[in-house]
Amino acid sequence: MTIDQNWDAFASQEKYLRALAFRFLHNSLDVDDIMQEAWIRYDQIDKNNISNLEAWLTTVVTRLCLDSLRRNRRFESDYDLTNYSLGEYEPESSLELNCNIEMAFNIILAELSPSQQVAFILHDVFDFTFVEVGNILQVSEGAARRQASRARRHLRNSEFRSNQHKFNEDEVQRVVSAFLAAAQEGNVDRLIAVLDPNVVRTTDSGSVIRGSEKVIAETIELRVNAQKANFYLLRGRPVIVVGSQYDPKLLLSFTVYDKKIIAYNVIANRNLIDLLMSNKRESFGLRS
Repeated sequence: MTIDQNWDAFASQEKYLRALAFRFLHNSLDVDDIMQEAWIRYDQIDKNNISNLEAWLTTVVTRLCLDSLRRNRRFESDYDLTNYSLGEYEPESSLELNCNIEMAFNIILAELSPSQQVAFILHDVFDFTFVEVGNILQVSEGAARRQASRARRHLRNSEFRSNQHKFNEDEVQRVVSAFLAAAQEGNVDRLIAVLDPNVVRTTDSGSVIRGSEKVIAETIELRVNAQKANFYLLRGRPVIVVGSQYDPKLLLSFTVYDKKIIAYNVIANRNLIDLLMSNKRESFGLRS
């Protein structure tokens, strides 16, 4: 095959592969890197060794994403929100999930191991068999089934916890508002008061930090961001927006349990923020 033929064959799978990679990484710049590496591997391999192009590329892209997830876990404490990328967002993948579900889903997925994320997404979202998932993860069918089962159990438990412990909306808003005020002041004691000791901070690029000590340290370091932030209600849900509602730089969504913030997700991708806020600006209410 010529280079042009190789590229045409690869390009025929690109939209699907990008959607697949985005499910894992939630950041189009990272997806671009994965696609570039997948293309290099495809271009260099003997095509006679590929009996099913879609299956081969799926395996390559998924394993590259798995490696990326593991690296993010290993170096999660080194992530710097001050240099957060505002890259392009892939609308074809983002529109497949309801935006409210997407924010909560990302928080819960971040608590899973990389292998559990891959097993769950491939099987439950993309309808891969456990034999196929096992081949991609390089584990047995039974091991792949167990990984997906653990992920599913964790998701169910998280949903149960959320459904069983609903709080007055005003109370949730007070907790998030208190967090913003404490962040703006750089007040450690007030941050401790509203953060669960095991709080999880996630981002739309897959970065995760765990524990109130690390979260507070990052919050104090990024106090300048907090001083540019405001508290809003988005469809009744409390969020913090860094910048104005018409020129947002970051959007933070929160999960509150027992009067404490147990998790929050930081979204920096402007196109994703606009998607979340689209046609909803009239539902934003600034609270002083």
